[in-house]
Amino acid sequence: MIIKEYKLGEKIDHQLIMDNFLILVRGKLLHVSNLDSILFDKPSILSLTNNTNNSHEFFIPIENSHIGVIPRNTFTSEDKSHQSNAPAKTITLNTTGINKKNNQEIKLKQSHFNFLKTPNVIPSFKTITDLTINNERSKVLRNEITSHTFRMTCSRILKHILPYFKRYSIDEVTHQDISSFLNYLSTFEYNNVTISQYLVALKKIFVTAKLNDWINDIPYIPKIKVQKKPRGWFTLNEYKTLCKESIRYSSLHELPYPPTHRNIKNGIFTNQQNIMFGLNWVIRFMINSFIRPVDLKIIQHQHVEIIKGKYVYLRLNLPETKRHTGQTITLPGAVFAYQRLVEYYQQFGLNKPKDYLFLPEVSDRQAAITILENNFRKLLINCNLRFSSNGLKRTLYSLRHSAITYRLLYGKKTDLLTLARNSRTSVEMIDKYYASEISAEMKIDHIHS
Repeated sequence: MIIKEYKLGEKIDHQLIMDNFLILVRGKLLHVSNLDSILFDKPSILSLTNNTNNSHEFFIPIENSHIGVIPRNTFTSEDKSHQSNAPAKTITLNTTGINKKNNQEIKLKQSHFNFLKTPNVIPSFKTITDLTINNERSKVLRNEITSHTFRMTCSRILKHILPYFKRYSIDEVTHQDISSFLNYLSTFEYNNVTISQYLVALKKIFVTAKLNDWINDIPYIPKIKVQKKPRGWFTLNEYKTLCKESIRYSSLHELPYPPTHRNIKNGIFTNQQNIMFGLNWVIRFMINSFIRPVDLKIIQHQHVEIIKGKYVYLRLNLPETKRHTGQTITLPGAVFAYQRLVEYYQQFGLNKPKDYLFLPEVSDRQAAITILENNFRKLLINCNLRFSSNGLKRTLYSLRHSAITYRLLYGKKTDLLTLARNSRTSVEMIDKYYASEISAEMKIDHIHS
């Protein structure tokens, strides 16, 4: 096909129209005949209404235009091959008013129209991942996802996904390539939850490419079966052991250690000699308040109100975490832990409204939660309580698990809806991950009531 340019007012030769297929590629044409005039302003196939050489019928550009010219008698060896074998994908023209030679049906192949499409240059895999990360960052600003979710997605993309696929063009990635990536991840002995998160992050990149028309379809991404297990919780005797031993192990700590080169590891303020002072308050506070470990790093004195009346408790108005908001009411044990904590940090001037409750001397709050997790893990190992009797690993989160489980076991009038709202979770989550560990015999008094 040949592209010809016609300037404003330059009439298209009538014989050219008779001998060829004409396609308006760009511009505007006016079709003039004895009957009427028709404006063509979009890519169109042009034809005459009269087969004869009628000078009263013609096309004239009303602005500079580009016309594609395809000879009517064009019949290449490629076309013959398609005709003798499987038919090529073609477009059949309405031949009304078009001269047909040898009574052959006039056909145009789809490839003849490729010039009508604006070439879509596919960017590099890295460019698409950068765009994906920017899209996820915007979701944080719109409160569609949490900043923690955003950081995890970025971590997955930058750690393994981009290094593995950076040499690929995204339109060439197949299901086999993704399966190979899955096998690659398996060599790191990640659990199924982590691998599933990597595949979710990878799919986000393909969705970005699809929305920008850089790929036609998203390749099949396998689903990883994730068997979620509830975290181990502590029996009452084990809880008493934790409280007692946390005081004993941290008895040498009378003042918080300032950060120095001797107690900083990997940029995080820590202490390798003893379990931190005040870990006992963390344990008591979590058991009596149902909060998550992530709440420990954000809770400030301005979020806490002591209520004294018929019931003595703390009213916690915490910022949103895990997509949950709402007020939390504690048990009396949390009041005792909070008052001891306030008295201790008052001597250092760290009890102001915007001071943090736990490790207020550590300004990096991600480092603060890391310190708490490390110290609690150390305590569990020292007390031989790292794993439950049925092999479930225990972490700082197990304190929340224990708090909810105790209410299910020992709360006289506790209903799931109230407990779920006070714990900033759902009834479904409590039934699936907390109540699942409670046997019928544990609630025999309810069965016999």
